[in-house]
Amino acid sequence: SLFFFSYMPRQLDGWQLDSDVLSLYFLKYLLCYVTMTFTIFPLAIAFLAWWSGLCLHLQGLTEWVFLSSGCVIAFALSAAVSLGPMTFLLLRCSDVVAMVGMISFFATLTPLA
Repeated sequence: SLFFFSYMPRQLDGWQLDSDVLSLYFLKYLLCYVTMTFTIFPLAIAFLAWWSGLCLHLQGLTEWVFLSSGCVIAFALSAAVSLGPMTFLLLRCSDVVAMVGMISFFATLTPLA
């Protein structure tokens, strides 16, 4: 995956691993990054490919507007998933609840990607 070699290392380089790597705190963030890398971003790319296929008959300004709106929609959906449930699970829940939520989120979205 393209994001496995770009997004994932950038996120993991920011961690200071002075504490235990197998703690639930670290694992819930790791699962969040894996979910974003293998489900959310590929689904956004698949949406953009599908959206681009819908505008083959358009030309000029209408094509540009249609493709631009598709990019905005894909970004908005990815941001909504990232900022909505992911942030809630990471910041406001206990570590166990966050892990259960992340695992269920990852398990339901992975087959779609």
